[in-house]
Amino acid sequence: VGSAVVRSLIERRGSAENIFVLARDVAKANAMHADVQCLSAAYDDVAALSTALSSVPAGYRLFLACSNSPTQADLESNVCNAAHSSGCEYVVKLSTASAVLEMKEGGPYAAHLRVEELLAQLDMPHAVLRPNLFMDELVGAFLGVSSLRSSDSCVHPFAESPISMVDTRDVAECAASLLLAAAPDPCAKYDVTGPSAVTLSADLAGAIKELSGREVTITPCTVDEYLAPRGLPPPVSASLGGFFSVLMARCATATDVVQTLTGRAPRGIGQFVQDHAADFSANQQPE
Repeated sequence: VGSAVVRSLIERRGSAENIFVLARDVAKANAMHADVQCLSAAYDDVAALSTALSSVPAGYRLFLACSNSPTQADLESNVCNAAHSSGCEYVVKLSTASAVLEMKEGGPYAAHLRVEELLAQLDMPHAVLRPNLFMDELVGAFLGVSSLRSSDSCVHPFAESPISMVDTRDVAECAASLLLAAAPDPCAKYDVTGPSAVTLSADLAGAIKELSGREVTITPCTVDEYLAPRGLPPPVSASLGGFFSVLMARCATATDVVQTLTGRAPRGIGQFVQDHAADFSANQQPE
């Protein structure tokens, strides 16, 4: 999402001036965003964070996102504290689905709740983006349907569960809109979704047929059946199982947040499949 935020900011402003990327690997960041100023600091290095953020002009705005890990809360808290000390005026934090936070079941819900609470304690004006499942997960290694590249069928726990999944680009554009807003709400939470709930067996399969004329079948399986072959440690499997269960049962409602924040409708599953055509096309066998 972070890279998409950078691209959206540059597109909206017409320039990369005064856009900074905070990265552990500056060479990698520079390769991705050649025109953006890259600052070097790992999130677990408090001194480096302080040095890096103190070089940014006071009154800056920050987009905060971190990979899920056992230390996620500590890492994001380090960034928040350093930002608070260096004159940051506003933070947009990427969180997780509100239903996951409310149920306190599965995934990194505890880390997100802790960092949201810290932002409130620091009295920093901020917004929290709470997206449902990313559509991009459908082409990912873990939750993706990559087997459809070589087969016309697959199984998936979300096959018949309606989830108002959202395109990563729409989440990024919401963040960019808030970062550039003249007077954003100083303490707001946004449930970011696609235009409607998606079921893989009907909506994704239908979009693939619309793309290529190919009939595919996506049939349901249980979460346990899906996770068992992956050989995950039991605590990780249990956490993911809880996360998936909440998504499947409580994340069907669509909101107008993308429309409200960006001024345009969110991308639907059909548009996502069209934009990722290579990921949903069958591999061609050599003659």
